[in-house]
Formats: sequence, C-alpha cells, structure tokens
Amino acid sequence: MLNKLKNFADNKYFFEEPLSNVSDGCCEGENKLIDYDKVKEIIIEEANQQTRSSCDGLKIDTEINFFEFKSLKKTLEHNNELKLIGRLNNSLINKIKDSLWLFDYIVNHSEHKIKKSEKLEYYDLVKNYYIVTDVDIEKNTKDSLTIKLNALATISQSLNRSNELVIEIKNILETLEYSEITKPKLISCKELKTLI
Repeated sequence: MLNKLKNFADNKYFFEEPLSNVSDGCCEGENKLIDYDKVKEIIIEEANQQTRSSCDGLKIDTEINFFEFKSLKKTLEHNNELKLIGRLNNSLINKIKDSLWLFDYIVNHSEHKIKKSEKLEYYDLVKNYYIVTDVDIEKNTKDSLTIKLNALATISQSLNRSNELVIEIKNILETLEYSEITKPKLISCKELKTLI
C-alpha cells in the first residue's frame, strides 16, 4: 500500500530535499526527507483550503514518520525559551492533526484509486511524530542534582538552560494524548540520522 501511495505521490506531492533545507539548518547532513511544507502548499492550493499548520519533514518506510525541527541552540541564543514552550503547548496538537489531515488527503485522493482494504491498511499503519533538536539529548538530560550543580557555575549557564528546556519539552510530549499517532518523541539530529 505504501509503495502504491509513494508511486502516486512522488513528483506530485512528495519532493525530497537535503536535511539542512527541510530543517532550516537545524540539522545537517547528506540525508534527505520529504519537504512536508511543500506538500502542505500544494494541497492547500489544490483543495482550496485555508492555511494549515504541519510538520517540516516526512519519511515513509514501513511506518509514517513526521518530523518537526526546533533549534534549541537558536532558542537559547535569543532567550526565547518561554516563547518556544508556549508555542509547543498551544500548537503541537494542531500541527499533528493537520499533518495527518494532509496525509489523509493524499490517501483519499480520487486519482489515487485506493481500495477500501488499502485504506484500512493505511489507518492501521504506525504513525510517528518526532520533534528533532540540534542539542544532544543524552548529554543534556542529566539528573536534577547535576542540573542544579551546573547552575552554580556561570560557564555552565547555557548548558543548564538547555537541560531545563529539554526537560520542559519532554514534559509537554509526555502529557500529550492523541490516539492517531504514537506518543511524540524528542530526539536529536544525531538520533534522526539513524531513522532516515
């Protein structure tokens, strides 16, 4: 079913771009992802829809993987931690819903001629949503005692803010409930490269 979908959608909706383009420089590398912002633009125009929000990238293999990129380095550099947390709290569920709506649109497109059994197969597929960041999650998620000790050292202030931001994002994702996808995960650019 996914191969049939990709054959239909390639060069109509799905355009692969280098990771640095799709992630707006958040992640670097030779890997490619489908630019989901381009998918959104095409579908919004085709379906005569008002604007929708969506994730940034898409990868289809045996599962459907949506990727949202957030540069925590830039966020910290500009002291925008509260703004980022507020946006995630307010818009993450809408981004997930709209990302799925866009994919559903492609699956249900009349030109695609998908059979009812194939649609059921699609709805049963695992759909993942990842927030990808440019900080190393493993290094930045130390226990709270380490975080407090780091806060005492002025040179570690940026690391401490990074730790707190990672913890805040993980808390948001932990409390998010949306049945059509697996629980969203926060991963680093390094972890992303093992997925794509």
